[in-house]
Amino acid sequence: IPGRNQKDTGELMRIRVEGEHAYITYKGPQDKNNEGLRIKPKVEFELTPTISMDEVSKLEDTLKHFWYEEIETIEKNRSLINFDGIEVALDKVGNLGNFIELRSADKDQSIDEVIDKLGLQGKKRETKAYIDLLRSKK
Repeated sequence: IPGRNQKDTGELMRIRVEGEHAYITYKGPQDKNNEGLRIKPKVEFELTPTISMDEVSKLEDTLKHFWYEEIETIEKNRSLINFDGIEVALDKVGNLGNFIELRSADKDQSIDEVIDKLGLQGKKRETKAYIDLLRSKK
């Protein structure tokens, strides 16, 4: 984001392409009050089918003129399932490996209960974003 250092603020704006669909997303800074969890505000909307993929490419070029720069391209394959009202994402991320991401829009719902039901208690919790994990590998 122009005028701000993403490494310092944790903010991110991205264009995400999934097949024939493209989305623009803003992710805000991480809530530091939730140890062991990565909670960030997120605003996302679909660009397609309203605009073509060619126009998505033009949007990327336009943003570069406003000092946005591409930091990294992350290749990710994701499978989604719903488990007790929690969205479970099974991610295979480039050369980083496999991850399980648990998401809930309900702040009162206990993700720890789902972690127990899935048999994942005691497993390492990764709270860094994939982009940060890629940077630390380099």
